[in-house]
Amino acid sequence: MRIIVEGIKGVGKTTLINRLALIFGLQVFHCTEKTVNNTQLFESMLETDNWVSDRGPYGQFVYGDEHLQIGSFSELRKLEVKMLEKEVLVIWMTPDHKEMRGYDDNVYEEIVKTRRQDYDFNKLKEEDDRFKHIFEKESIIRPKVIRVDIFGGKKEEL
Repeated sequence: MRIIVEGIKGVGKTTLINRLALIFGLQVFHCTEKTVNNTQLFESMLETDNWVSDRGPYGQFVYGDEHLQIGSFSELRKLEVKMLEKEVLVIWMTPDHKEMRGYDDNVYEEIVKTRRQDYDFNKLKEEDDRFKHIFEKESIIRPKVIRVDIFGGKKEEL
């Protein structure tokens, strides 16, 4: 079992990852700003079994400096082919959007308020929009992606 969980800060990735690791006995990888562009790390992870990762190769296009990215979206797609071969499940956690349940952009403010951290809700929205663009527009050869509504528990498969 190989699982990558993506999403903005404060959306609940770590909580989900810890539960998956506990239930299924998975090793946990935490990709950070230091590993966001590390192609070798992602490819070596694919050679092992039974893990869940907090972030993966998609985050580089959201958080990584443009000049540090492992390449273009075509390079990402090449990595995705390997991910498909290894049956990697990608879970994209995203807050509820107005088109889904009548919320407006205040969901990002709610993350800031409930997580009690110094998050900028405008930046969270911008980052979530980048993830949306990647998963809906750029990730042509994509692994199975599940969009999770963290506030209402609704799941929507892309």
